[in-house]
Amino acid sequence: IAGEHNISAVYTESENYTGAASSGTNITIVKIEADIEVSIDSSVTYKDTIKASVSLSERTNTFSGTGNLSVYLLDKNTNNRAAMAKIDNLAFPAENVNIEFNDVDAGEYYVAMLYKFDGKSSINDIDTSFYDKSVLVNKKIPQNSDFNYTIPADDTFKDDGSFNAVAQDKIEITPLDASMGTVETLYSKFNGSDWETATADAPVNAGRYRVIAKVSENKNYVDGNYVLSEDYVVLQSEITADDIICKINETDDRSFV
Repeated sequence: IAGEHNISAVYTESENYTGAASSGTNITIVKIEADIEVSIDSSVTYKDTIKASVSLSERTNTFSGTGNLSVYLLDKNTNNRAAMAKIDNLAFPAENVNIEFNDVDAGEYYVAMLYKFDGKSSINDIDTSFYDKSVLVNKKIPQNSDFNYTIPADDTFKDDGSFNAVAQDKIEITPLDASMGTVETLYSKFNGSDWETATADAPVNAGRYRVIAKVSENKNYVDGNYVLSEDYVVLQSEITADDIICKINETDDRSFV
């Protein structure tokens, strides 16, 4: 067993020899050192699965056992733990053990590992960091599927009854991932040859509009304006001569003969 030991010898008196005893010799038995190999994805995008592989061995190839493995991702700037994967009762030695991390925030991380042997005193537990084994989690470019929204199919030009245009109801855009923060809805009208400057004002006049999600700077997503649809159409309102006469009567106190 690894540790400090004293070896002594005692000879019991016999017919031909007297008894004797040695003063003892101190010896140290050193624990076996485990060898570790780690590989990890060098670069991924936020929301992608980070894949790593771990191999455990020892140079004499004589030791076997079980233990609990914990693998950590630590922030390179703060050393704070960002993620952990754990495998209990992992047999030793082990080769190419697959480890996965999900939903790790954008940033740069390095690998640390702890493997504690079950009741073994002849081999050292593994508790080490691999600063050179790092992964960069890049911010994600938002896609349409990252938002919750509904484009109305039958909006029609509205007025207040007196020929004054009224804005359409605002289209609400919410991110499916709260870490994106607040998203603003923008609109851009097509003027027949080009898209006009986007504004936050809901459409008033009939026409074809882009619906745009404005994403501000945040932890995990690339900020910017993202077009969700170019097919939001506000239809012209149908009107008849009688409608015009009625509206004039409602707004003008003159008599008609």
